[in-house]
Amino acid sequence: RTEEAILTEGIGYIRKGAFADCDCLHQVVLPISLKEIGDSAFENCSSLKSVSLPMMLEKIGDNTFKQTGLKTLKIPKSVYWIGDGVLSGCRKLEQIIIPENIDTVPRRMFEECTALKKVVLHENLNAIGDRAFFGCSSLDFIIIPDSVKCIGQDAFSNTDKQFIIQCSF
Repeated sequence: RTEEAILTEGIGYIRKGAFADCDCLHQVVLPISLKEIGDSAFENCSSLKSVSLPMMLEKIGDNTFKQTGLKTLKIPKSVYWIGDGVLSGCRKLEQIIIPENIDTVPRRMFEECTALKKVVLHENLNAIGDRAFFGCSSLDFIIIPDSVKCIGQDAFSNTDKQFIIQCSF
């Protein structure tokens, strides 16, 4: 039963599903050399409360942190690609800042993140994917910047009953 994972310097890639379903894993230390985290690498690691992503990370695969215990996640500015459903089902996630280098909130990124209260979207964001915030029942307010040209199907369905979208469409 793995509780802690410390990856050594020189590792550049974590394979698909590498730590998936390690429900006792609560701490992960990632090396600065890491460039890419594969699909579902930490999916269903329900005890994982925090992870510090290295400043040179470039890609985060589909469902990478799906259904983990993360409360927050700081995505470095070096990340240029984020897969679908990266944080879906993270029921303890409370806040997130989408970095300026990400032009689209991917599909299902925050689906069923029931504790999510605060989301900061930047002024260069182009699109919000299908079901991006679906089921975020604690999300009651979001400001959508003028740069957003497309909002996907059910992007904000099943949010707080008093949910307010501020935009200038």
